[in-house]
Amino acid sequence: MKTTRPFRPCSLSLAVLLGLATLSAHAVEHTTGFEVDIRGWTVIKGTSQFNWARQTRGTHSGHTGPSGAHEGDYYLYLEASRNYPSRTAYLQSREFSGRIQKVSFHYHMYGAHMGSLALEGLDGNSWITL
Repeated sequence: MKTTRPFRPCSLSLAVLLGLATLSAHAVEHTTGFEVDIRGWTVIKGTSQFNWARQTRGTHSGHTGPSGAHEGDYYLYLEASRNYPSRTAYLQSREFSGRIQKVSFHYHMYGAHMGSLALEGLDGNSWITL
């Protein structure tokens, strides 16, 4: 038997932040995984309202995340099933010193009220949406 829940408006904003330094003539290639730890990515303390965690296999709550990592065994996971309105989670990279031509990543945003994802870069003075 299927049960229904009353609609509860909520949103979750995820921001992946990239530090950009002076750009050189050569492009930078950087790949990372989460097999050992979060490899240079940092949760910005005092701003993230959720706890990022390394996860293997499926998520704890059903139908809200991947069944496993795209590559390897681990991925970063954010439990948002019991989300409250207007919560935000930030994850920041180390500073990249070369010219970034392309940013790609795999992600899942399952769930009826998941919210949005933003990718931003710091150009030295201000954050810009990429």
